[in-house]
Amino acid sequence: MQCYRRSMKISYRDHVTNETVLECADQKRKLLPMVKNRKLKYLGHILCHTSLEKDIMSGTMPGVRRQGGQWKEWSGGIMEWTSKTIPDLVRKAEDRLAYQRFIYEMAHAHASGTEP
Repeated sequence: MQCYRRSMKISYRDHVTNETVLECADQKRKLLPMVKNRKLKYLGHILCHTSLEKDIMSGTMPGVRRQGGQWKEWSGGIMEWTSKTIPDLVRKAEDRLAYQRFIYEMAHAHASGTEP
């Protein structure tokens, strides 16, 4: 593997993967842990207070689903990352310090290469 450290002038014809470029630059992917962290913090904020948002997250709203292709819920990513249901997360969010530790673990699990 050739490392392009000096100039980082990489032609598209070299067919270098993103992982190779990140490795040569001594960088890690930072966006996904940041998104997870913010999304889980917002969820905890919603779940700690009695509000319409909490009712919407905890249950289903009446109505017809929109027309079109696949529809992924906002909470779908959270349940996928944490392997927990929304009621489990509601109970976990009641203890603020435990939930903050949980957020940190979930947000940084992918960055370190381990999944919970």
